[in-house]
Amino acid sequence: SMDIAVTNFSLQGKTIDTISHPVGSHVVVSRLWRNGIMKVPTGNDPLFLGDVIHVVGDRDVINRLSLAVGETSKVDLLEQPSASMVMRKVVVTRREAIGRSLGEINPQSRLSVTVTRIMRAGIEFVATPDVRLQLGDSLR
Repeated sequence: SMDIAVTNFSLQGKTIDTISHPVGSHVVVSRLWRNGIMKVPTGNDPLFLGDVIHVVGDRDVINRLSLAVGETSKVDLLEQPSASMVMRKVVVTRREAIGRSLGEINPQSRLSVTVTRIMRAGIEFVATPDVRLQLGDSLR
């Protein structure tokens, strides 16, 4: 993961989906810090100069995104206090969820929850919309 400061003028007002989709679907923007306030972003949130985003995903993809968006931030978003954000691990046990993709379940819009990683059989990987859930997956 990496914290990236938005310094690219051409991205002013562009949405998170707009900047994350061109580099590939293997990144998740899990936090947005603007004017000292942290929030869980959605793909429709616009970016502004000075924003800092926390990106989770493949290192090469994150590096490409960082080059396009701005620069590595001096602010560590995981260390910033946030009264409105909680990190939890959730284990998939409901039959209704098994075999469905994260995109189908859409926890972001339904619950304001961002799933960044999935642990399956001891292997951790990025939670992308096309990942199909299995019994016992641990979502973070």
